Amino acid sequence: MYPEEPNSKLQQLFERFNRRYWRGRLPHYTVIVSDRYVGTRCEKRDRRIYINPSIAPRIVPPLLLHKMAHAAVRGNAHGKLWRDEMERLIRMGAPLKGELAAYSPEAAPQTPASILPEFFDAAFQTDQTWREVWRRKAYEYGFTDKTGRVENQYAAQFRRKARRQWMRGRRLRREDLELRERFFRKKQEM
Repeated sequence: MYPEEPNSKLQQLFERFNRRYWRGRLPHYTVIVSDRYVGTRCEKRDRRIYINPSIAPRIVPPLLLHKMAHAAVRGNAHGKLWRDEMERLIRMGAPLKGELAAYSPEAAPQTPASILPEFFDAAFQTDQTWREVWRRKAYEYGFTDKTGRVENQYAAQFRRKARRQWMRGRRLRREDLELRERFFRKKQEM
């Protein structure tokens, strides 16, 4: 696991962006390079921004600005307040046009409701256990850290819904296998 220590170059970039785009009014956040999360993550309560070391250096500045925009507005989603903040940054010359386009309402971003069927599919189509599916998908979508630990109450609620979908998929898989087995038995008896 990558050590979780503040990164001085990224911290300087944070301070430079804060002065340029927020006139230094954004609260201080510690920027940490860590593989704890996939991609990037803004933890408002702890005032930390995590950046995965596997991210190409050329796309780190727009991603850092993306997370700083989250820090500047209420809520964590890519909703109207966040998009307005991103548009303000673009008007000020921030290199974020491509980043904003990926989160436009027309882009149909992944929502928890659109992710839930993936848990059903994994249970119906594979032999993976709940724990295996949860750890992989929840980490992929940022609901847990690398160890599989749920980060907040919202993620815990999502976990319960995802588990119900997985159980439904597993139940239908068993029923499907039983029907196939009966069908082949009858066919052999003929």
